[in-house]
Amino acid sequence: MAEVSVVVVTLVKPEHLAWLEAKLNAVVPVVREKDKPVSYEVLRDPAEPRRFITLEKWASKADFDAHMASDHVQGFFVEADGKIEGGDMFVMGGYL
Repeated sequence: MAEVSVVVVTLVKPEHLAWLEAKLNAVVPVVREKDKPVSYEVLRDPAEPRRFITLEKWASKADFDAHMASDHVQGFFVEADGKIEGGDMFVMGGYL
């Protein structure tokens, strides 16, 4: 199986910045423990503190799909509704 790399860019609304910081601090350890990614890092853009970049690597597309379907990820999406100003997700596989 081929590894899958994922980049998620999230821009949170200013009034929900503290919420997102707290939520990420809570959910990242859960993802690492329960979903077992190869790697999972959340970075913050120093030029735009409301922008968070998540860098993920999964052993397979099936592992990534299971992560996306998990209760903690689905719960995050429900809670995030209306709090996120914008974002993108890039799911990539293969190597150059």
